[in-house]
Amino acid sequence: DWDGSYLGAWCLPHELYGPGYILSGDEDLRAHYIGNDLQIAHLNAAFPHGDGLICSSLIPGAIGSFSAQGEYRELLRGFVGAHGARAHSDGGFYFCDSCNGLLIECDAEARIRRRFKLDSVWLHDAECVGPDLFICAPSDRNTFELWDVRTQQRHWTLRCEEYGATTQFISVGPA
Repeated sequence: DWDGSYLGAWCLPHELYGPGYILSGDEDLRAHYIGNDLQIAHLNAAFPHGDGLICSSLIPGAIGSFSAQGEYRELLRGFVGAHGARAHSDGGFYFCDSCNGLLIECDAEARIRRRFKLDSVWLHDAECVGPDLFICAPSDRNTFELWDVRTQQRHWTLRCEEYGATTQFISVGPA
């Protein structure tokens, strides 16, 4: 029952990523736009995870989590363009290490349990749609692809030239 009013903002910690804007809800963020390459952290995804959120940040290549109270904890860092962190149904999470073309799955303690390599130089997003099945968005190919990461087989490819210049984010809802 959200009415569109400002609820507040959670920011990445200055001590980890440097100072950013202080967000009160009254500022016009469009007037303060900063291009991707000049941003300190570039938080690019936040999805429900446990009682809070899991998020990915492009510039530090970090995966972190916010508690329900807004406290941030860095889980992993050092990837080359982390994107699309999402919760796994088993309590773990997954994300894309974009420039390396890797889909990385982690357990609930943030230990890497599987890396899946696509032949891509910009794997922008992925979403788990079944056991070992992921829809992936290799943006450099401008496609969406369904992969079985256990068997390393691609089941289908949707070419997207007629829809625009590049694929980026995936959103899968109930059938």
